This record gives sequence, structure tokens and C-alpha cells, in this order.
Amino acid sequence: MNHKTTKKDVLITIAAVSVCLLLYLVFGRFIKKLFQNDFAGYYAGQLFLAVLALGAAVFLKKTDLFKSEGRYLSKGWLSAGLLFVLLLLQFLLGLPEIIKATITGTELILFLGQMFLVGFGEEVLFRGLIQRTLHRYFGETSVKQVLTAVFLSGAVFGGVHLLNGIGAKIPLASAVIQAVVNIFSGMYFGAIYYRTGKNIWYLIFLHAIYDMLGFIAGGRLSGNTPVNIMSAPSLKGWGGYLIWIAVYTLVTLFVLRPKKTAPLLKKEGDQAV
Repeated sequence: MNHKTTKKDVLITIAAVSVCLLLYLVFGRFIKKLFQNDFAGYYAGQLFLAVLALGAAVFLKKTDLFKSEGRYLSKGWLSAGLLFVLLLLQFLLGLPEIIKATITGTELILFLGQMFLVGFGEEVLFRGLIQRTLHRYFGETSVKQVLTAVFLSGAVFGGVHLLNGIGAKIPLASAVIQAVVNIFSGMYFGAIYYRTGKNIWYLIFLHAIYDMLGFIAGGRLSGNTPVNIMSAPSLKGWGGYLIWIAVYTLVTLFVLRPKKTAPLLKKEGDQAV
């Protein structure tokens, strides 16, 4: 392939991300146990992952992932339209939980900080490093190349959620559901990432809000633990998950339709950014 990025670079990037996740899996649980307050513990654990993600970007000399052109964001920010709808639904579902919140002000700050760190760590690793590298490897001269990078990075993002069955010790069925659904939500996030000119900060913000509202709806503000919330998905609702998978897939393809993707494509010989 006539691209600067080689298969070796792709493998090194995936290896670096894997090391980050392994270190988080091994030491993240230990870090959480250092704190009696679980809000402080989860905040510290996510801070550790965020530092690992930033370290990986520095190690791979890919800190340019934090840069993007504002003109692309101004043209592509509405590609997150479905996500806006989901955020509104999550807010409405979580409104009763917000009203009956029992956590302290300090715990609320730690919770909000944790959600930002989740968005930062995961977006840097999966969109900023893996997807961006795949774009450089496959190229960006055709919609097919773009879709390949988006779909593969989404598959990796979703598959990694199986680790919740080990790290968070949630039921295997719940971990599998999370993994499968996040494969397709990851593809949609990847489509938004591409349409906004690879604006990582926009994705970090959206990811943080998405997870925050999901945890609020699960009762986090009343003291329910992340483990209990993540253990809630059940195979009994498989029909609903299939619907969401179909919706995510169709919206991803719509967001990356040729008419909207063409202005972002590179010419033959141009280096992807």
C-alpha cells in the first residue's frame, strides 16, 4: 500500500493500547481499593487509565491526535444527531434519579470528573490512536477505505468491553451484551469522529455525557455501584438490542454516505492526517 503508515505501525499501536488496558486491568482494581469512598476510588482508577492513554500517545509520537481543524467540526457536528436524541432520552429516564440524589457535593464532583476521564481515556485509545492509525494505513481516498477503518476500530472498541467480565466482575452475559452493542455504538462514534475532522475533544465530550447520563439513570447518584449498573443488561431484552444494533448500523452508514464523506476524502498520494 502506498501509505506512510505500515502494518508494523498498526501492530505497534494496537500493542501499546493493549498494554494500557492490561495495566489498567491489573492495577486499576488495586487503585480503587486504596479508597474507602467508591466515588474517589473509581475516579482514581479512571485517572490512571487517562494517564496511560496520554502516555501511549506520547510514546507513539501521536500527540497530533489532539489537534483538528475547527471548520470540519462546524460542518460535521450534526452527525451526532442520533446521539443527541439518545442523550435526551437518557436525561428524561434519569430525571427521577437526579431528583432523589443522595450523594454529597464532593462525590458529585468526583463522579463528573470520572465521567470526563472515561471519555478522555477511551476516546484517545480507540478513536485517537487505533482509528486514526487505521485511517492512515488503509488510506482515505474512498468511502470504502473510511468505512473499513471505522468498522474495525468499532469492533476493537466493543470487543474490549468483554474485559468488564474480568476487571469489573460483572456477569458474562452482561459483558457480552455490552461488547456487542458497543461494537456498533463504537462504529457510530467513529463515524462522528471522521465527519468532524477527527476532532477528539468533541468525542470526549459526547462520550462523557453519554456515560454520565447512563450511570445516572442506573441510580449512581443514589449510591448504586457501577458494577450493579453494568450488570443490569440481560439477554431477556435481546430484541431491543437487535433494534439498537440495526439503528446504529444504519445511522453510521448514513453519516458516512458519499455525499457527506467526499469533501473529507484525500487525493491519491496525499498523506492522511
